[in-house]
Amino acid sequence: MGKRDNRVAFVNPVAMARSRASTTSGPTIRDYLNRNRPTLDEVKEMMNKRKDRLRDTRCI
Repeated sequence: MGKRDNRVAFVNPVAMARSRASTTSGPTIRDYLNRNRPTLDEVKEMMNKRKDRLRDTRCI
């Protein structure tokens, strides 16, 4: 005689809690991906400002 199949499906408790929640709180993944991002020029400008700030603090 063969053994009985006593395997039980594991359910992720975090996934269960999320599936039960009817209202979503906060931004969705789609909102996050579609957010406003700085242009490459703006990023370069911010990097230069940070470098200048670091140089100023080191000279003191």
